[in-house]
Amino acid sequence: MGDEPVARSRAAFTREAPGPADARSGWVETSLGPVRVEWRGDTLTRVDLALEPGDAMAAGRPFAPRAIADRLAAAVDGGDSEPGPVDLTLLTPFQQDVLRAVAAIPRGEVRPYGWVAAMAGRPRAARAVGRAVAANPVPLVIPCHRVTRSSGEIGAYSGGGPGIKARILRHEGVDIEALAQLVRRGARFVGDPTAGTFCWPTCHQLGLVPPTRRILLPNWTSALQAGLKPCARCRPLPPDRGAD
Repeated sequence: MGDEPVARSRAAFTREAPGPADARSGWVETSLGPVRVEWRGDTLTRVDLALEPGDAMAAGRPFAPRAIADRLAAAVDGGDSEPGPVDLTLLTPFQQDVLRAVAAIPRGEVRPYGWVAAMAGRPRAARAVGRAVAANPVPLVIPCHRVTRSSGEIGAYSGGGPGIKARILRHEGVDIEALAQLVRRGARFVGDPTAGTFCWPTCHQLGLVPPTRRILLPNWTSALQAGLKPCARCRPLPPDRGAD
């Protein structure tokens, strides 16, 4: 199970960028604000979040060509899609596997570091996953903002801090306040007794479940004791496989 998201997204990361002489940089205006990008050929090598109006013009940098701008627009406003060619060759194989797993997290959902570790084939390496996520050279394109602490708190964000992270998640439809309330109530999972399943709190499958039918679950054991099975879509994991 842990290799499936990585294998599914591996084709998006197979291209090494051309040489340094072909490196270019520019700005892209997105619905979140301006984003600085670097690329070689059609391969993205770096994304830096400015996200404040006027930053691009003040920097005096040229704007990126339409093909690059369209990829950033798709990352910010599009649905779930492959990120296209990005250059991760400066990262370790483990870091690359982590980012491939992160790329599989659906838009509008979040997953804890432990889940990403399990999907990358290293279920006991949640802390190392945090460092790998922080090394992501192309935020937004590879959505490291969708990775949270094991408690459910949204946590830090190397792309600009927790405020920027919350802003991006809200833009994608995540109810940050509802997540915070679940954290305060100690709920790790949300169950649907009618369907007999339980999910990560942001799983889109829960959108079909009336709030009155949902039950809050503090841990994996309580979900099993309630007679529930893990959702096949969002794949919650037991403590030794990424729930913690």
